[in-house]
Amino acid sequence: MGCIQKFLSFQLAIEHYLSLFFFSLAKLISKNPKKVIFFSIIITLALSPGNMIDNSESANDKIWVPEGSEAVKNKEFYIEKFGKQPRPESVLITANPEGNDVLTKNVISQVFDLYEKVQQISVNSKGTQYFFDDLCIKNYPGAPCFIIGILDYWQFNRTEFEKCVTDQDVKDILNPINLTIGLFGPLNLSTLVGDLDPIAVTGKALEITFYMENSDDLVDIVEDWEQEYLDTITKNLFPNIDLYVEASRSGSDEVSRVTKEDLKLVFISIGLISAFVLALLGKFKRRQTQFTLASFGILSILMGIGAGLGLGGYFKIPSPPTVSITPFLVLGLGADGIFIIFNSFQEIPEKYPIQTRLQKSLAHSGVSITISTLTNILAFFIGASSKLMGISSFCLYTGISIIFVYIFQMTFFVACVELDARRKLKGRRDCFYCKYSNKNKNKNKNKNENENENENENENENQNQNQNQNQNQNQNQNQNQNQNQNQNQNQNEIDLNENDLNQNENQNENQNEIDLNENDLNQNEKNSEMDLEKKKNKKKKKKIIHKDKLVLSKFSRFMQYKYGKFITQKYVKIIILLIFFGAFIASIILSRKLTQDFKFSDLFPGDSYLIPKYDREDKYFSEVGMPVNIIIKSTDYSKPENQNKTMDLLELVRTSHLMNSQISPTSWMDSFIDYLQDKDPVIWQLDSNKRPNSTDAFYEDLSWFLGNNSRFKGDIVFANEQQTWIDVSKMKATYVPLKNADQEVDALKSTTGVVNDFNFGDSFPFAFAYPFFEQFAVIKKEVVQNLILAGAAVFVICFFLLIHPINGILVLICLAMIDVDILGSMILWGIDIDAVSVTNLVMAVGLCIDYSAHLAYAIMISKGSKNERVQSGLGIIGSSVILAGLSTFLGILVLAFASSEIFKTFFKMLFTTILIENENQNENQNQNQLENQNENENENQNKNQNENPNQNKNQNENQNQNENENQIENENDEFITYEIEIENQIENENQNQNQIENQIENQNQNENENGNLD
Repeated sequence: MGCIQKFLSFQLAIEHYLSLFFFSLAKLISKNPKKVIFFSIIITLALSPGNMIDNSESANDKIWVPEGSEAVKNKEFYIEKFGKQPRPESVLITANPEGNDVLTKNVISQVFDLYEKVQQISVNSKGTQYFFDDLCIKNYPGAPCFIIGILDYWQFNRTEFEKCVTDQDVKDILNPINLTIGLFGPLNLSTLVGDLDPIAVTGKALEITFYMENSDDLVDIVEDWEQEYLDTITKNLFPNIDLYVEASRSGSDEVSRVTKEDLKLVFISIGLISAFVLALLGKFKRRQTQFTLASFGILSILMGIGAGLGLGGYFKIPSPPTVSITPFLVLGLGADGIFIIFNSFQEIPEKYPIQTRLQKSLAHSGVSITISTLTNILAFFIGASSKLMGISSFCLYTGISIIFVYIFQMTFFVACVELDARRKLKGRRDCFYCKYSNKNKNKNKNKNENENENENENENENQNQNQNQNQNQNQNQNQNQNQNQNQNQNQNEIDLNENDLNQNENQNENQNEIDLNENDLNQNEKNSEMDLEKKKNKKKKKKIIHKDKLVLSKFSRFMQYKYGKFITQKYVKIIILLIFFGAFIASIILSRKLTQDFKFSDLFPGDSYLIPKYDREDKYFSEVGMPVNIIIKSTDYSKPENQNKTMDLLELVRTSHLMNSQISPTSWMDSFIDYLQDKDPVIWQLDSNKRPNSTDAFYEDLSWFLGNNSRFKGDIVFANEQQTWIDVSKMKATYVPLKNADQEVDALKSTTGVVNDFNFGDSFPFAFAYPFFEQFAVIKKEVVQNLILAGAAVFVICFFLLIHPINGILVLICLAMIDVDILGSMILWGIDIDAVSVTNLVMAVGLCIDYSAHLAYAIMISKGSKNERVQSGLGIIGSSVILAGLSTFLGILVLAFASSEIFKTFFKMLFTTILIENENQNENQNQNQLENQNENENENQNKNQNENPNQNKNQNENQNQNENENQIENENDEFITYEIEIENQIENENQNQNQIENQIENQNQNENENGNLD
């Protein structure tokens, strides 16, 4: 028990010092509100220009590829040795109407028309005109442009094609039985024609791909040409075919368009949240509207977002499209702090000076907001450790923005609350600060505005008489005497009113704490008179910050007295627990059906021209597999054993179950050895096996081979200009169609294992899609890792800051249940496990704690029985939590109307998180209550069993527990002593503040009287 006592004392000490910090911070802000506002604006203006720095990143191979992965390193090696991948420009062609046969003379004739139009496309750069032939990929100078398409059956020559008179003539040439060698090697009709019927020689789609240069000196010119290419293809309509076009720049362009088009949604979100906050904080009375305060609350959030994004811009943090979600999310989360600070300030009775009210409110609300903010920040910063830029950059920008929103709300907004309270005290109107409200000219009427109409009329008459008397006195006496008299009168009134209020509040407190007082009285009867006085003083010490009954709003009273009483009924608690445990079990079952997948089309706007093309590729070319290369680094190929190993490796790849048997792998070595079989051994210097008999002979024969088979030149990289050593080479194969992410990961791991196990030099498989496959390979690991780390970090914070360790455990259980529920809901929404859903799961950790921590802290600082504490906690913070959830929902609501499916996924998962989290608060509270009730019932049963041998032991344990509680209470006396000093300081400040208020009030009365005389 000693360790537990020390730990509880440590928790209380942390909470105590945090409260004192915010107590002092409120005092500092209250004395210098304008300076605080000024410096907040300066910081925002200094950091916000960072948003103008262009750190945008729209390349999918950077956003959704794990940084530093093996596939990324292999890609960099491949580009270094073989050069950048050519830029493909493709067109998918279907008949009009769609579904008709495309292997007809009419259709292919129009494909030739399309090919000729592409050849005519040109762009001008610095006075030079560049045509397709100037920018296309060629195997060697003077060679034809590298194009893959059905026109290669006629060597892209219309004259040869016109020799086909009928459709049957076309089909005879295209018949798969006939082996056709095109300009760039053997042709495989199944890769060129979609939904091919090889027997009838019919198909429903064609695809032709033009390959363009991708060198650094030409890339800008090629991108301009691609734009002309897109404009030409989309504008030129052909009567019997439909075209679906894509350029290399298309993906980046469409992703960037999402960001630009959905920018307007940010302003709609700001408008919705602003209207929501204004409607809740403002009142429809001239002096109490508080529209200006609500506007400054929204401004504090926008300042935090601007500063956070700007700081990220200064640090050159990449900004992928996912960062566009940050303003929506932070807007909703930031409104949470506005409601809590404002409601906490309103709950403090107005009898206190403004500074004291601010100190009392921030001492509690500041701790609660700090706990939720810390958990949010940790959750996002842990998410920033992701290897995927799309996740890490989003989490970084969001975490930094939340920090600045927290800072500005604790300074800028608190200062605005101070100034707004001064405005109300002076009777000035909202929005028109220079004007006074006619209904609030003096302090007496402010104090009695809640009384009945008859009393108000009598008081108004008395006030008018008092004003006339004061006016006559002002004419006969000097100004100093008037001020002293008014101060004394006002001070007497304040003392009387405060005494009345204190008596009423003491009655309420005594009524609410009958059980506690009865126990204290029974114990006090046995103690001396000195002990009784000591305990009374100790009680008074503990009720420093909230010794007054809180002024709850109607919604808060409903949450405490209606909803709180309903939900704390035993059978209601049992029903709620059963419902949520049932949902938890159902979610576990559903989550086992989740699969991995990631569609790049989800990143594009809903009206993107790429989506119809991708849909038809999936429909017609789903049986076409992905190409893969086997890279072999520096090896002495002149040795026959290495030649045999190269061909054996090709055969091993060919027999793999993942390779497409209809498309044979190709290897320059295999073709080179076949090429030598009919050559003269003497002239070609061959041995008995028809292999080069020396190193010089090998490279000399290879040079002749490549001259006659130019399609293999790109497969070999020589180490020197003399071409006497091969630095690196590659072989090519084609996968079977890979239907989902699991098959893609299996293809990556299986092929890598086959090549590594063969152990031939430093070889490895590579495909340009491999980096994306590695995303799926690491995504499950990242889900588990991020959730465990985030959960652990959140648990540590809650464990130390929520006063009691049980709270940290219950919050962690609540967090685990909510995450499982979200996983189960993904099946109902039709969402797969991918980088976007993982991001949302990490965010769910922060959102869950954001609500749970507020309620747990409010319940722990409340007094009374278990049920009373829950009801009181709901009254203190329940309304703010619900309003915060609504504001977060409004912040993300506009995402449901976004043009990109990825934004809609954010909405679906965040909406589910908010819904489940708000409902799970009931389950969390009820679980705690039921556990406590079960403990009490067990204790009662033990007391009723007179023959129970453990009865005395239980009584001793209870007595020891009471003694331990008293010991913990005594250990905290040192903190209470410091609070007494603060209370005395508050009383002195109250007197000074009252004098200042009386002087201000007298000045206002004199100004009004002078105005009436005028």
